Amino acid sequence: MSRFVVMVVFVLLMSLLLKSKFVLFDELWTLKTAFKPLVVILSIALETAMLVFLYSTKSRKTKLLSILVLFLSYSAISVYSLLSETSCSCFGALEVSPLYMLLLNGLIASFASYLLLSKRTPGGNSFMRLDSQNATRAITVFIAVFIGTYVSSKAGVRESTSQMPLLVQQTEDVKICLGKESSVVFKVSNPNRFPLRIVGHKLSCSCLRDINYPTVVNSRGYATIHLQFAGEITGPINKDFRLFFSGVGLNVVSVSIKGQVMPPGST
Repeated sequence: MSRFVVMVVFVLLMSLLLKSKFVLFDELWTLKTAFKPLVVILSIALETAMLVFLYSTKSRKTKLLSILVLFLSYSAISVYSLLSETSCSCFGALEVSPLYMLLLNGLIASFASYLLLSKRTPGGNSFMRLDSQNATRAITVFIAVFIGTYVSSKAGVRESTSQMPLLVQQTEDVKICLGKESSVVFKVSNPNRFPLRIVGHKLSCSCLRDINYPTVVNSRGYATIHLQFAGEITGPINKDFRLFFSGVGLNVVSVSIKGQVMPPGST
């Protein structure tokens, strides 16, 4: 295989491994848009079939033509994602801008087109005559991988219906004088085997403000939440806030703030 084809094989393998991890170990079906899970599964099957086809096909022009068609299709998906998404899921859970993927896909497609039109590329018009045996093998692999990946991802959804909520723990009690403000820090952990997305919050009073939290808590990972609290009434603090997060459905967790508001001048 030429160096260009080897480079394309490397890109496909990296993409395939990251997307497969997304299906097997992360929660594929929590994506916000309905089309993305199926696109991810289709691309896994398509990339596997393409790797088989590139390995088994002898004609260099046939390989270049198949690469051109695949990456033109990926470029179209990147353009669509660019209009409405911050990440195209091209590399699974790894967030990559659709603009960067459009540039990569367009570059590969352009170079494949250049090599196809180059007079130095041997093979004449032989790429118009596809090897039926190799094409059938690739189509069979595509169907088998698509069905297997789809069933596996759906099985993961059924297993995760008993998901555990986010665990939020205040790092230390608040001690604040009346009329002052203090930053409160919480440790948030996700005990599930798939990421959970924090999609919103609700504060119980005006004394809570400037909350800052991550949008995604990775599987079995940790993050921090920062919140400003203003002491308005002396005595034990009896305030809370709620976090809304999505995993299997929309969920909510209520977080209490522990501490004491002391009279002015107290230490």
